[in-house]
Amino acid sequence: MAAILKNIATLHEAHLRHASHYLKILREADRNYYLGHDTLEPGLKLFDSEWSNIQEGQAWARDNAGHDEDAASLCINFPYWGAHILDLRIGPRERICWLEAALTTAHRLNNRDAESRSLNDLGLAYWQLGEIPTAIEFFEKALAVEQQDGDRRGEMHTLINLGNAYSLSGAQHRAIEFSKSGLRIAREMGYRRSEALALGNLGLCYRQIGDVEHALELHEESLVISQETGDRRGEANALGNIGIALTMLGSVKKGIEFHQHQLSIARELRDRQAEAIAVTNLGAAYLRLGDYAKAAEFYEPLIVTARKTEDRVGEAAALNNLGIAFRYLGKFDKALECHQEYLTLVQQIGDRHGEGNALSGIGLVHQDKREFQRALEDFEKALGIYQETDDPQAKGTTLGNLGNVYYLQGDFHSATDHHHQHLEIARAVGDKLGQANALWNISMVLDALGQRASAIGRAEEALRIYKEIESSHQARVSERLSQWRSRDELL
Repeated sequence: MAAILKNIATLHEAHLRHASHYLKILREADRNYYLGHDTLEPGLKLFDSEWSNIQEGQAWARDNAGHDEDAASLCINFPYWGAHILDLRIGPRERICWLEAALTTAHRLNNRDAESRSLNDLGLAYWQLGEIPTAIEFFEKALAVEQQDGDRRGEMHTLINLGNAYSLSGAQHRAIEFSKSGLRIAREMGYRRSEALALGNLGLCYRQIGDVEHALELHEESLVISQETGDRRGEANALGNIGIALTMLGSVKKGIEFHQHQLSIARELRDRQAEAIAVTNLGAAYLRLGDYAKAAEFYEPLIVTARKTEDRVGEAAALNNLGIAFRYLGKFDKALECHQEYLTLVQQIGDRHGEGNALSGIGLVHQDKREFQRALEDFEKALGIYQETDDPQAKGTTLGNLGNVYYLQGDFHSATDHHHQHLEIARAVGDKLGQANALWNISMVLDALGQRASAIGRAEEALRIYKEIESSHQARVSERLSQWRSRDELL
């Protein structure tokens, strides 16, 4: 019996040494990756070469944490010491398993610091899965622990994460409050990477409420800090956000350059999620240019990949944009299928802004199929959501969509009213494409009312903007202007 017990103790000691060693390896790899610059690539290589041993060590610590104090300590530290590189290398479901084990152990040991860290990281994992309400619950639990214990560093991280989560759920002003609070602490404590993250989140919020130029400034600040600190993943995010803002402001080709740089970094890091985001952004830019076939080429394989990796947020974005591409290509049934799948998905993950986008997409397909009453109902629902989530640019676009349906029905008074509302909002938020679209739509209504000279004036204003932002719509407007002028000369 003594020999058996001795063998068990020896085996236990061997497992403990193994798990302890590979926890240190994980910590070294994570630290090298986090420091960036020259140490980033060695950190990734070290992690990839020892991944199976790291997994084995964590599994032993998890299985023995309930009855062994040394194993319990290791179980808590595995997800914490590898937080940055694990987020890059493994999916959210696997991270949740590690974090749930750490949280259970932290509760048992009354380790408040480990508890708040685990809660916060669980929120991040659920956010990546697109389960935003669940993510917010974890973040709020973490924040309560951190504020009670005076953990300013933990509070900073959680405030920034709450800002990101609330932004996705459509509560932009609340998201701004959280992000600003996190930014303030980051600057007070000198945490530059957290400062960059908070700036990026704020940029997303301001973009959603229509202040795209301010958003661009914030993303540019975030990019500078990410480059200074060697945070390549943060750099890729900032590049993508700058590209989106430039595209929205009309500099589509310049935006594409930023997205291509973003994609090259994502591939350098072998970061599948970042690569999917970059491809989504590139496809959206080509949609803006009017190259719908090329955009569809980006999105169809992206949906397959997103489903394999359980990236529900990425899947939702790809479905929406693919639906837009199919609609412009005249494939209305496929477009409707994409938008309806998108609607179901965003309703499941609690993305109210996405729900508005889905309804708008469905409405546009119904409009093209001349199902006008259904289109009006879809647009009115979308408009209500955009008013609720305080998204003026989307609100303006939807007012324009409603105006187009009224025009097609021959209700020129209602059409004019809605297009003027769209134009006013687009000018207020600096949406150049929205301004051009509203002016063009107004010109079409004026022509239908027999006011050809006024119609030509508005169309010329629209054409100037379309040329400035290199929009594919300029050819169609130029052709119509030529027709109108020719008819006027004949008269």
